[in-house]
Amino acid sequence: SRPAAADVARHALIVGHNEGSASERPLLFAEADAQRMTRTILNAGGTEAERTKTLTGPTRNELLHALGRLRAAVAADEQAGRDTLVLFFYSGHADAQGMHLGRQVVTWTELQTLLDRTGARVRVSFLDACESGAMTQRVRTKGATRAPSFAVELSDRLTASGQVVFTSSTADQASHESDAIGGSYFTHHLASALAGAADEDRDGRVTLEEAWAHVARETAFQTRDQREGAQTPTYAWDLTGTGHLVLTAPGQSGATLSFPAGLAGEFAVFDQARRSFVAQLSLDGNSERSVGLAPGTYIVQQRFPDHLDVARVTLTTGEHLSIHASGFDAVSYDDDVVKGALNQKSRRARLPEWSLSAGVGAQAYADPSDGILQVPPTLGYAGALSAIWPSGLRVGLDGYLGRGEGTVRPDVPSSIGTATANTWGLSGGWLSAPRLWRLGANVHFTRLAYAIEYPEYDVGDPQVLRVQAPGVGMLAGVYPGPFSIEVYPRFHGVRYVIDDQPGGVRFADVFLSLGARQ
Repeated sequence: SRPAAADVARHALIVGHNEGSASERPLLFAEADAQRMTRTILNAGGTEAERTKTLTGPTRNELLHALGRLRAAVAADEQAGRDTLVLFFYSGHADAQGMHLGRQVVTWTELQTLLDRTGARVRVSFLDACESGAMTQRVRTKGATRAPSFAVELSDRLTASGQVVFTSSTADQASHESDAIGGSYFTHHLASALAGAADEDRDGRVTLEEAWAHVARETAFQTRDQREGAQTPTYAWDLTGTGHLVLTAPGQSGATLSFPAGLAGEFAVFDQARRSFVAQLSLDGNSERSVGLAPGTYIVQQRFPDHLDVARVTLTTGEHLSIHASGFDAVSYDDDVVKGALNQKSRRARLPEWSLSAGVGAQAYADPSDGILQVPPTLGYAGALSAIWPSGLRVGLDGYLGRGEGTVRPDVPSSIGTATANTWGLSGGWLSAPRLWRLGANVHFTRLAYAIEYPEYDVGDPQVLRVQAPGVGMLAGVYPGPFSIEVYPRFHGVRYVIDDQPGGVRFADVFLSLGARQ
C-alpha cells in the first residue's frame, strides 16, 4: 500500500528553442519566454526549484533525456506516497506534426506518449508554437472549451487524474512574437495569468479555469490586428474528478504587489533588473487584484493616449505592498524607459554571437606563378574572429602565418627552398542550427603572400608572390558551452597573365582551432 502523505509533488519541465527548420526564421524570444515562465511559476508558488528544469535550445536527445529524468523523479515521489502533477511548457517553432528543435523534430504523438509515461496523476501542457493546436487532437478530449471541476490543491491530495493541454493557436494558425512586449503574446498573457492577473475571485490562487479564460481572451484580443491573422488559443482535457485545479498561489509568493479597488484600466508590471514584463492586468476599479513577484524593483505603467502614468516600487522578501494612484507620475512617451529597455532587448536578440579562436594550420600549393619552381608546403599558426547571426549566417576575418622547407626542382636534389607564407582573408557562409555540433560552408576572398629562399640553389633573389584568391571551404565544429573546437579545410585558386604568359596559383589549407564564444 502507499505510504501516508498529505502533499502533492509538482514538477515542471520548461523548454524554449529559438531555432527551427531550415525554412523557418529564427525566433527572438522563445528561450527568453521559457526563462520567464520558470521565474513565474517559481515566484507564484507553482513548483519548487528542485522539481523545476529549464532547457533552452535543447537537442532532441536532450529533451528526451530530460523527460526520462522527469519520469524517474515522478516515480520516486509516487513511491514516497506523494501525489504528482507535471507542468510542461514549450515555446518555439512547430507545425501540425510536432515541435522543431532546430532541424530536429519531436512529434506531438511522441510528446504525449512521453508525458503519459511520466506516470504523473495530472499532466498540464502549455504549448506556445505555430499550429500547436494539433496537439489537442491527440488528447481523448471530453471538451475543448471548458473543463469540468476537479481538485488539485497546492498541498492536498489529488482527487483527479488525466491531462490538460493549452495551446497558443489552432492546428492551422501561426503564433506571434512582439518587440513591444519582448516575447510572444501567448506566453506574456499566460505568465500574467499565473502571476495573479487571472485571479478573478481574489482568493490568492489561480485555477486552471481562470488561467484559460484570461489567456484565451487576452491573446485573441491582442493579436486581432496581426497581418497573419489573430491567434485562437485552444484547450483540451481528459480528466476525472471534482473541485478546482490550482495552478499557482500568487498570494503565497515571496512578495506581493496589490492594486486596490479604485484603480481602473490596463496596467503593466516590468521587472527592471531582468528587463521584461512580468504581468499585465485589466482592472475594473471595483475590487483589489494582486500579483506574486520575486523581491526586486519594478516599474508599473498605465498607458493613456498622450502619456504614461508610471510608478516605481521595490519589494523585499515577504513584503505585501499596495500601490495607489498617488504613487504614479505622468511621463511622456519620449521618456518611456520600459520601451527603451525592450528596444535594447530586441536589438540584442538580433545581434550576432562573436567567436575568437586560435590554432594550427597547414597550406599546400600547386602551379606556382613561373610554372617551373615548386612551393614547399607550410605549417604554422592561425587565428580568426567570426560573427554568427541567429539565422546561421557567419562572417569572419582570419589570418595565417606558416613556414616550410622542401625541394623546389624535382630534377635537382639539392634545390632546397624555404617558404614563408602568410594569408589574411574575409569569409562569409552558413552554419547549421545551434547544437553541440554544427556543420557549415563558406566562400572566401584571401590575400596570399609567400616568399621562397634557396640557400643551396642559385636563382638570385627570393621568389615572391602576392595575390588575391577566391575560394570555398567547409567547417565542422563542436561547441561545448561557451567554447568551440573547429576544423575547416579550404580551397583557393586564381589565374592571371604576366608578360603574355598564363600563370596562376592554387592552394589548399586546413586549420584546427580552439575558441571562445560570446
